[in-house]
Amino acid sequence: MAPAKLAGLVTNGLRADNAPRMIARFATSLLLALGLGALALPAQPRQAGHHQDQERELLRTLGRWIDDYRHGKLDLRSKDPIPSPGRLLRAGVPRGAVGNHLVRTGELGLLLEAAVEADSEPAIRALLRLAGVGLDRFRYRARHVAPLVRTMAERALAKVRSGAARAMVLDCALGMTPVGGDDERLATRAAALRALGQLRPLGSSKALRQALEAAEASLRLAAATALGQRCDADATTPLAAALQCETDEASRIGLIRALHEVLEAHEGTLPTRAIRRSVQTVVASLGRGTWRGDLAAVELLSRFRCREAVPALIGVLERNAPSDKRRRRDVAPSGLLRTRAREVLVELTGAHHAAERPDAWRAWWEHRATPGFRLAHEPPPPDSQARAGRTTAPGGFFGVQPIGTRVVFVIDVSRSMRDPYRSTQTASIQHGAPPGKLDIAKRELRKAIDGLPADAWFNIVLFSTDAKAWRRDLVRADPMHKKAAHLFIKKLATSAATNLWGGLETALGIESWRYGDRYSSHVEEVFVLSDGAPTVGDLVDPRHILTAIGETNRFAGVRIHAVYLGARIEPATMPLGMQSPWPGGLSPKEMMRKLAQENGGEFVCPR
Repeated sequence: MAPAKLAGLVTNGLRADNAPRMIARFATSLLLALGLGALALPAQPRQAGHHQDQERELLRTLGRWIDDYRHGKLDLRSKDPIPSPGRLLRAGVPRGAVGNHLVRTGELGLLLEAAVEADSEPAIRALLRLAGVGLDRFRYRARHVAPLVRTMAERALAKVRSGAARAMVLDCALGMTPVGGDDERLATRAAALRALGQLRPLGSSKALRQALEAAEASLRLAAATALGQRCDADATTPLAAALQCETDEASRIGLIRALHEVLEAHEGTLPTRAIRRSVQTVVASLGRGTWRGDLAAVELLSRFRCREAVPALIGVLERNAPSDKRRRRDVAPSGLLRTRAREVLVELTGAHHAAERPDAWRAWWEHRATPGFRLAHEPPPPDSQARAGRTTAPGGFFGVQPIGTRVVFVIDVSRSMRDPYRSTQTASIQHGAPPGKLDIAKRELRKAIDGLPADAWFNIVLFSTDAKAWRRDLVRADPMHKKAAHLFIKKLATSAATNLWGGLETALGIESWRYGDRYSSHVEEVFVLSDGAPTVGDLVDPRHILTAIGETNRFAGVRIHAVYLGARIEPATMPLGMQSPWPGGLSPKEMMRKLAQENGGEFVCPR
């Protein structure tokens, strides 16, 4: 109200007989004027200050969470609610998102969402530190569930939208803006490079190509991974050039897979010259590393066919030919690679020779290697070897023939394995009561070991409450070790709980959770037999087990087969609204099926 009008109102009110009523009106108007004045005061500074307080609390909470996580104070496997959810509210997390039973993984998800919403440089730094988990040299344990943390952080980084935030990630990828302490800077830079695979800020393509020439193998691997995600049509040239001089095996595998993804994405549009140059580079890389890298190369050559691949694949068979000479486990021929190379040779040429006869393949090629030779237009009719996909002696484990030359059998000996297994297969074995699950496993295990070829190596791992290997390392599949294995199998007995993770960890030789590292063991193929859900161990949740195996097996290339002796009819997940009796809500049968499917193996549930 204007001062003049207010003064007039006061004067007129005092002249009238109803002065008390006018005084009340005056007081009301005065209060209304004061209220409107208060509302008219600028509120933005107070609101901005509130947001700043929330962001400071968010950064403190995230920093404390990262430090506690790295020092092993947080267990992401725990299903117990977090002790102090109030700090999440102070950090800007909506009240409705903070439930009464918020676990550690849920807490991390809410913090990551708040960091993306903050979209500030300190928040992006925190995201990069978390995305660097497992890319550094910190010694992680199973309780860290490092692949899960890194995946969640990478998904949060992919949601960053502002130009300033993307530019900050690019600067970190270029090494211009170091993030984290001295022990984290290389990992956060690798995380930033990987993030460029989805963010695509201006100049990111150049940064990734420069990183392919970095001195650190982790940066080269990160750049190759990002280029494979982007699938830029012009990425074939730098990827092929990097592959020519790559010496690190994980980076070599990453480059080959990135080339595979780019070539598939642009198969109909890339110039023939670019495709041919890339494929020839992959052909030239055969034999420069281990069987794992060669297997990735063979997979690419099965998709992108060329004449030069034929003699190179015959060379693969020659280097991995069976031999009676006693070799070390780490340099023994790879049956897995040998079989796959032979399959691709059959597809390319239409010829049929045994994988164990590279001399026959070489003689055939010397006769056919003329300028007029043409690759087979269509895959030839499958022969017995190609149809089975295996070339080892008869035997097999529940019908799955081992093709690797370094094989481990992982057998569940928990208490439930003494129960009978009712199926049409077991009913035909004997009349009356069906045999116990362990009895069936013993029979199949003896048969599989008897069928291993002389150049193979093998071991047996048992798991119940704990996991224990029969031998400290793989042993030669000679008559002496096969006889010893039969005696060991005969004495097998059941006990206690189901530590599936312990059995897999022992069989694969998992020592490092660092991205790009491989197992300490040289195993090629694993057969896992179980009849129920995991109940004990460092990892019990089936989702955590599948994530951990998939991540650690990414560059190891071990083929994992799964045999399930539980209920034949079993829902994959419980209906909505019903409490699942299984850890993680995933049924044991579905978990075993995914374990095989996600690791190149076969799933068997005897009927």
